[in-house]
Amino acid sequence: MSDRAPLPPPVHVFSGQAGTDGRPNRTSRTEGTRMTYQFSRRAMCRALLLGSAGLVAGCSTPQPAAPPGSTAEPRAVPAVDGIVAALRDHPVVAIGETHGSLELHDFLLTLIRDARFAAAAQVVAVEVGATAQPAIDAYLDRRLGDKALLATLRNSIFSDSGAADPRTVDLYRTVRDANADREPHHRTRILAADAPLSWQQVPASDTVDKDREAAMAAVIGAGALDQRQRVLWVVGGAHLATQAARGALERHAGQPIYTLSLYTGFGRRTQELEGRTAAWPVPAVVPTRGTWLTGVDQLGNPGAPGDVMQPVDPPARGTQPLPGTGLPTQPVQPTLADVDALLFLGRCGGLRPMLPPRSVFADHTYAAELNRRSRVMWGRDFDVDAYYAAASAQFGGRC
Repeated sequence: MSDRAPLPPPVHVFSGQAGTDGRPNRTSRTEGTRMTYQFSRRAMCRALLLGSAGLVAGCSTPQPAAPPGSTAEPRAVPAVDGIVAALRDHPVVAIGETHGSLELHDFLLTLIRDARFAAAAQVVAVEVGATAQPAIDAYLDRRLGDKALLATLRNSIFSDSGAADPRTVDLYRTVRDANADREPHHRTRILAADAPLSWQQVPASDTVDKDREAAMAAVIGAGALDQRQRVLWVVGGAHLATQAARGALERHAGQPIYTLSLYTGFGRRTQELEGRTAAWPVPAVVPTRGTWLTGVDQLGNPGAPGDVMQPVDPPARGTQPLPGTGLPTQPVQPTLADVDALLFLGRCGGLRPMLPPRSVFADHTYAAELNRRSRVMWGRDFDVDAYYAAASAQFGGRC
């Protein structure tokens, strides 16, 4: 008999049109050589960096003039304890991340190895196209090796350089190895919870039009919640900030999900406010409700995923254009009142990017594919130096 807390019966099943009930859109083609999908402001800044490092200053967002009305101090708890407790009370615990955090990479490995996590959650949902699910299952069953899995992940992540770092496989290997020592009912599955994608099938003249948030919610709903399984969902912060996926999942489960925002500083106010984190353990879950955190811009760093660029004139089904499509955009600034807690993995100045070795880009076949993808998305070859600069700037450099 499993000692895991069961979920209540699901009260909503996705059906009908996207935008009202969470079903993913079908791929559509239009004229031009662009790819459209939900797009975070961080990704837009990265795109600008690929063209000109000086343009990134335009992505900066004004910060609030003062802390919020509540002055109560939050009560931070050790991170594994906080996440396990949240999983016992919620069908989904979502970590809204800034992609490329070495601290988050390391923390997730620690969390997955913890027996308490295995008892509380059955599924880890990741931001990988659903087309990768057979390969992920084969890897967890030891029927596929590291190199083959890495190739599949690189082909199935919407970022043109997704899974560039070979350490991306560490999460999957850790789940596989931890499962070997656990009873079947305490083994963890990994769910590829994004819209289907195969870069190999995206020619230069194609347009991929995906409502990714609806697809994410549909995959998690059908792949986990319908089986009354609890989920740790690791996803870019922009996808939580739009509220679309969160709302669909809560309707599907019939109860709230729990959301955490990865701490990367308080933007221009980091030096002013970070002293208030001195008593927080590392790592920690820091609840925001009723505290001074609720008035701080979510993921305060300029250009971080908490800043979502939304079209003034939104296209159908909530899809978001890439730069250069001519549609005006306006920033939307969620605050930490929109999430349940911060995931605090260290002070801003000590946070590090997870950068792949440059030898990765010396692989001529992979380099040629990155150039092709970059031309599809941005109209130019992949710039390795700009990639490192943009990734490094996300952590530590803005403190």
